[in-house]
Amino acid sequence: MEDPAWQAKQVVERAKNKNFFIFDGPRSPYEIDYFLQNYSKVNVVGFFAPKKLRYQRIIQREKNDMSYLSFIERCADEVLDAGLHNCLKKANVIVINGGDSLEKARVHANDLKKVLIGELISDSNDFINYDKISESDIIQNFQNLENELSKFEYAIFNDRQIKDFIQVYLKVEETILKMFREGSLEANFFDITGAK
Repeated sequence: MEDPAWQAKQVVERAKNKNFFIFDGPRSPYEIDYFLQNYSKVNVVGFFAPKKLRYQRIIQREKNDMSYLSFIERCADEVLDAGLHNCLKKANVIVINGGDSLEKARVHANDLKKVLIGELISDSNDFINYDKISESDIIQNFQNLENELSKFEYAIFNDRQIKDFIQVYLKVEETILKMFREGSLEANFFDITGAK
């Protein structure tokens, strides 16, 4: 059986004389765990964007006409089969990327650097509204969480409240995608989120 952290181990071997390196796009929580176990200072940065925006970006970037339902199937594959949420759950810094300007992204990259080196603490208390999240209605939860994420063009957070918010978001999204895959969620639900 292949070592689930093989890629992280290769990166460490290549970067052993470096004081700083970035490992982009881990596909397994084992890779993240390897870094956390072998280094004293590790930041795990999770990037988030609302589903509708992610779909629009894929259409533009890949220049194809993927249907929104195909996109949701792709999300289900990434979340339920590949387990990408298990990587995102380990993030200690959250970047909400809802903008479309490369120039603004560059400005926020500098803010991210400050957060990572401890010069900037970002507090989400004024931004995330938990009052809209009810335990009883999973579909309403998903829509409310997507709406909360949609408020941001760019934001970087490293406080406990945003981590809790993202944990809730990931749990709700996993449930929604399982319902979709099992056929217990009508396909038109995804139309409600505002995507065409």
